Amino acid sequence: MFIDAFTSCVGPVYASYLKRSLPIWMDTLDSLTVVTMPDDKDTIEACKPYSRLRLLTTDVFKQYGAAFNKGAALTMAYAAMEPLEGALHFDSDIEPSPNWRKAAEK
Repeated sequence: MFIDAFTSCVGPVYASYLKRSLPIWMDTLDSLTVVTMPDDKDTIEACKPYSRLRLLTTDVFKQYGAAFNKGAALTMAYAAMEPLEGALHFDSDIEPSPNWRKAAEK
């Protein structure tokens, strides 16, 4: 099974969670797309070490007077990733166990 994943991450608190979990995600996923705001330096820095990670920056979070349109941003991330088989969405503050994929594939 090929697992493409996507998440949104905005702000230093969520970026710190994502930074801790990225080694596990990148070791266990086939691809990962992270969507954030263009000025979110913390998330952008957290993603830099991972060449296989697709980082999408967009201002759609705040377009048309929205306070925070996470759904629109996640839709953009999903469209950019073009999943082959399975698509996994997770919140950026989730830290999976290192063997989560073996358990899920059963």
